Amino acid sequence: MTDLQGGTGPFVRNGLATVIGCGTLAAGVLLLFLPAVHGAVLLSLSNASGIDVGDLLAVPLLMFGAWMLRGTALYAAALRVAGTMAARDRDPIAIALITLGAALVLVYVFGDIDASDHVAHADMLPMLMAAVSFAALCLLLAAPGATNDAFGLPGWALVAVLIAGLLVDAIHGETGSVCGPTFLAAALAVTLGRRSGRARAVLLALTALYAVIDVAALLDGPFLEAQIDLNGGGAVRAATLGVLLLAVGVMRLTPILGRRGTIALE
Repeated sequence: MTDLQGGTGPFVRNGLATVIGCGTLAAGVLLLFLPAVHGAVLLSLSNASGIDVGDLLAVPLLMFGAWMLRGTALYAAALRVAGTMAARDRDPIAIALITLGAALVLVYVFGDIDASDHVAHADMLPMLMAAVSFAALCLLLAAPGATNDAFGLPGWALVAVLIAGLLVDAIHGETGSVCGPTFLAAALAVTLGRRSGRARAVLLALTALYAVIDVAALLDGPFLEAQIDLNGGGAVRAATLGVLLLAVGVMRLTPILGRRGTIALE
């Protein structure tokens, strides 16, 4: 009887953590789609939808849900797949970053060419790519030390920097500002710049470019009019964030940054 209880305890805890984690993630995703809380569009995910100020309330739920899944069978399965990729000299974090970055850039491209007017529901492709790659990235970065390995700072600090910039965009967002990606690029120029001078140069160049866009937005620069029309500036913010993630992902696949650590399979 004692052995049975000893074997059942971890199973029950694992199952409970899985239920709580998946439930919290589902609640966060549901909150993203609730029409009751809205505000300025921060990041576009398609021509008709995106992340707005009210959706930031879902961030703590999503982070807590991902944290609860650590150590569960679902999380272990995801890490086994990632570990297999790493063993074949394929960096799963870099691949997730590149896929997510490409999806965010495609949001802008598809919106600019009105892809849905030519092919029905075409804008669902980048949204689906973004959702799958973001979920994979969250699981990978939940591994101990993974966020520090990828970005040089803890996960909470990474999210805080991005949200701080996006809140500035919430005030000036309709002018086409990209403060969220600007803040994040500047932070990564410091943290990842310590590892590589070339990485610092790339990230400082992106920071400078994004700062120019911010200044032009605040001064109502006429060359931003077309970008502002794309979902209230949300599309250009998605594209600039996408380019930043692409840059970090590509640098991880090259000697510029490389893969510093490995995926922990415990």
